[in-house]
Amino acid sequence: MSTISSMARNNYLMLRYAQNTGQSLFNTGKSANKTSSLWSDGSSMLGGYGLLGSISSSSMSGLMGLRSGMTELVKSYDSTAKAFKTEFSDTMSDLSKASADIKKINFDVGGKSALTQTTSEDGTVTTTKSSELVDALKGIEDFASKYNDAIGFFKDNADLSKYMKNIANTFSDTTYRAKQFSGIGIVVGNDGKMKIDEDVLTKALTENPSKVGRLLGKDGLAGMADRHISFAKSQQNRLFPSISSALGINGKSSSLYSSNSLMRMSGYSSLGNLFNSWI
Repeated sequence: MSTISSMARNNYLMLRYAQNTGQSLFNTGKSANKTSSLWSDGSSMLGGYGLLGSISSSSMSGLMGLRSGMTELVKSYDSTAKAFKTEFSDTMSDLSKASADIKKINFDVGGKSALTQTTSEDGTVTTTKSSELVDALKGIEDFASKYNDAIGFFKDNADLSKYMKNIANTFSDTTYRAKQFSGIGIVVGNDGKMKIDEDVLTKALTENPSKVGRLLGKDGLAGMADRHISFAKSQQNRLFPSISSALGINGKSSSLYSSNSLMRMSGYSSLGNLFNSWI
C-alpha cells in the first residue's frame, strides 16, 4: 500500500512540471521563451483583432495543455491531502482510545494466583491465566500496537515536511526508556517500536504490578502518548504541505495562480478570467 508520502512525492513531481510550464506563461522561468508572446505583446495583442484571434494556435494549444494538467494536479493534490488528514485522524483516534483503555487497567491481577497450572496424565503441564491477567495483557498489547502504528505513520511520511519529521522523532522517544521497558517485557527497537515478550510481561504483572502501572499508566507511557497526541494535533495544519509549497514557489510567485492576480496581470483581465475558470 502506498504511503501518503509516496503519493505526495508523485504529486510533487507533477506539480513541479506544472510550475515550469506555468512559469513560461508568466515569463518568469527559464522556459519563458516558449510562450512568452502570450503575455509580452502589450496592448497590440488585443488591438482590433479580438482575444482569441490574436493568440497563435501553438500558444493556445500550450494553454489548453496547462489547463488540463493543472486541473488534474489540483484534484490529485486535494485527494492526497484528504487521504492524509483521514489517516492522521484515524491513527491519533485509535491511539487515544488505546491510551484511555490502558489507564483503566487494574495491573494488580492477583499475584501468582492469576496463574493456574494443571498436569495431565502424560505429564504435560498447562498454565491457565485468569481473566484479569488476560485482559491486562491484551490491553497492553493493543496499546503497543497502536503506538507502533503512530510511529510508523509519522516515520513513513517524515519527508512530507519538517513538522512531520519532528513529530516522528517525538513519538520515537520510547528508545530513551528502552532499558526500563525491557524489564517488564516490552522490547523497544531502534525505531522506537515496541514488541511484547508475554512471558516477561506476565511475570512482571504477577510479581510487580505497581512497576508495570508506573511505567505504562497515566504517569508513564500512556500519559506520554496523550501529550504526543496533543502536540501532533496542534501541528496538524502544518504537517501536509500547501499546494504552493508543493509547487516549490514562494508566496509572491504563487499569487500568480490566484484569480485576482490573473485578472490584473498586464491588463489582460479577460484572459485571466478564462484561465482561472479552467483551474
